[in-house]
Amino acid sequence: MKQLFILFCFFIFCTSAFSQSYKYKYFLDKNLASTDSNFAALIGKGLKDSGLLLLDCFDKRTGILLMSAHFTDSSLNTLKGNYKIFYNSGIAEQEGNYENNAEEGLWLNRNPAGLITDSIIYVKGK
Repeated sequence: MKQLFILFCFFIFCTSAFSQSYKYKYFLDKNLASTDSNFAALIGKGLKDSGLLLLDCFDKRTGILLMSAHFTDSSLNTLKGNYKIFYNSGIAEQEGNYENNAEEGLWLNRNPAGLITDSIIYVKGK
């Protein structure tokens, strides 16, 4: 019984420590430009993550997560950190890392089944 209680407390601690609520909300068009909520194709929701702003973009009609990206701040001008684009199924289509708006390091492309179809290593966007 004591082990079950400890396991339960650990589970509560882990889920509360890792579940942050979004603090920023953006209405974006298909080009990720800010727009009025009536014309938005995407709803962006952001929160602070290790000194960066994590922005998750959802399809306005379906609520499906389509993109997750890190920016230096809430202005969304400079990409820095992890970046992912998702298929409607939730499988990552493309993922990599940005440093000052330039691709950096290993980037992967996947097919709809989740299998890697291509990879490339970038250095300062090249």
